[in-house]
Amino acid sequence: MMKKLEGGNYIECTKAFYDDQKKVFIEKRNRDIINDAEFKEKTRSALETAINRCKRLFRGDNKNSNSRFLTKSKDTAYLEQLILMDKLQKQGMEKYAFVGSVNLRTLADLAEIGLIDLAQVKKPDLYSLEIWNKIKDNYKLAMPENGTPENTPETLDKKADLL
Repeated sequence: MMKKLEGGNYIECTKAFYDDQKKVFIEKRNRDIINDAEFKEKTRSALETAINRCKRLFRGDNKNSNSRFLTKSKDTAYLEQLILMDKLQKQGMEKYAFVGSVNLRTLADLAEIGLIDLAQVKKPDLYSLEIWNKIKDNYKLAMPENGTPENTPETLDKKADLL
C-alpha cells in the first residue's frame, strides 16, 4: 500500500509487496531454517499473495495508474454510500437507495426511457428500526451520578443472579 500511496502502478506495487515478503524467506534460507525447495514454494506462494492483494488496490482502476489515491477500496465504497445516502435524504429521494439490483445511474436511465416509473418506487417500511428505537436504551451503559456504570459485566451478572 505504501508503494501505491507513493504513486506506484500495479506492477510496482506487486513487486514491492513480493520483495518485502521474499526478504523473510531469503533470511530463513540463509539461516538454514528452510531448504531450497521450501524457499521456492514459499516465494511462489508470496507472489500469488502479492498479485491477489494488489489487484484489490487497483480494483476498477487502470493498472497503469500512478494515482496516489485508493479509489476503489471497501472503505471508500462505504464512504461513498454514506455520502450518497446523505445527499439523497437532503433531496427527499432516499427511497431510491433501496431499489435493489440496479445502481442509481441505471435507474435514472431506465426512468428516462420509460422502462420504470419512479413514482411507483416506494420507501420500505422500516418497522424493525422503530422497534430498535423503542428498546435501544435497554442496551446502553447507564452512567449514574456516582460515575460507575450500571450495566457492566459484573453488575449484569449480579442482576442475573437475582433473577
